[in-house]
Amino acid sequence: MNNKLLLKCLTFLFLSGFFSACNDDKTDGITPEKATATYSNKLSTPENANRLTFTYSGHEMIGKDVYFETPDGSTASLTLSHIFPNQPETRLENIQLSQQVDGKGYSFSGNTTTTQGISMYYEGVLTEGALSLTLSGIQYPSNPLTQTGNWNVVHNADTESYREQDESGRYTTYYTYTKTAYSEIGVATGLLGIVNSMVLNPILSNIFSLTVNKVNFLPDGNVTISYASLPEEIPVAGMINNYITTERPASAWQTSPVNLATYYLEDDTVLYILPHIDMIIQQIRKASTKSDNILDKLDTQSLLALYTQLNKWSTQGIRLIARPNPYKEYVTATSVAKQRQAGDYLISIDKSEIREIFALMDLIPVLLPLFVDEQLLTTPLSYVIAGMGIEIPEEYQALVNALLGNMTLESLLTQIQEELIAGPFEIGIFINK
Repeated sequence: MNNKLLLKCLTFLFLSGFFSACNDDKTDGITPEKATATYSNKLSTPENANRLTFTYSGHEMIGKDVYFETPDGSTASLTLSHIFPNQPETRLENIQLSQQVDGKGYSFSGNTTTTQGISMYYEGVLTEGALSLTLSGIQYPSNPLTQTGNWNVVHNADTESYREQDESGRYTTYYTYTKTAYSEIGVATGLLGIVNSMVLNPILSNIFSLTVNKVNFLPDGNVTISYASLPEEIPVAGMINNYITTERPASAWQTSPVNLATYYLEDDTVLYILPHIDMIIQQIRKASTKSDNILDKLDTQSLLALYTQLNKWSTQGIRLIARPNPYKEYVTATSVAKQRQAGDYLISIDKSEIREIFALMDLIPVLLPLFVDEQLLTTPLSYVIAGMGIEIPEEYQALVNALLGNMTLESLLTQIQEELIAGPFEIGIFINK
């Protein structure tokens, strides 16, 4: 009798433990309700939020949101936010889920092609409060940029020329200009026209020529550049009204990391560059020392304003125009001269997009004091120009004096912003295959 009672007690205890263990597994497992959520790895993501680990083409990418949704634990859909240019949301549907061996999560994988024709392989694991997602084998549709891949920047060079004589004995001189930057602002004889020809175009050409060597459009949508820092021996004053033709040594160039920006070419002419702002900020922090990190020099309010403006670009991307160089062939400049500009392609930003960039000019009063004496902002430009040793060509002196008068750098920037908003504007860079 005692043996039977003991057996019943042992059986009862065994079954109780068994059902209790089953119940514990069910409690510890993730339900469809818990799994359905937004997972984020933005720099601004709170510590207690659902965490995202995201890998794009074998490398980490931060600053993203992914919405995971499953109605039944068997199938799911993913909504990827601002990962591909000009596509705020990319939705992957009918994903088959496999439950983890421990019953505490789901795994999934598959191939897909987006509405833009971007093909990829996806793979992920979801546990409570965390999603790990990997995109690999990413292939963008073939286009003129990816077909060439690595594009060489047109570096500043001396103007080349030759003469031809026609049957009547008249000579025509043919000029080939080799400048890195293209810029057209308003009327050539107006304030902006003078600023463009004497200051903006030379400075942009010099900065691009000295700091950018190649632009690489990779098949997975990444765009990287071969870049270098500005030579310390070349002052900013030396870049005005002067095209520097200094050739940088091969050792000066380095390639930017992937996943800082991606691109998409629409209709072979409209180029969207999607800057991944959080990735860029993280890279700046990694590359900068405490003393030279510009982010550490900004106060919280200024940093927030800068982040907000830049983050607007990380939604659909910056819209650019990519087209064969329209100035590659000779055109008549005067009755005795023809001219052209070197370069196979021109990538530029046009009026439709430039208004977004103008918003950043509101930050100039915040940023300028970090680099120049605040007193310089309210000093008449004539004194500033003289103090920097800038020589204005004689043919421009009277016009510059009439236009600038007692204008200060601060008031000049304000007027430039107003004219930029009201008038035509295009700025770009020439590249070669």
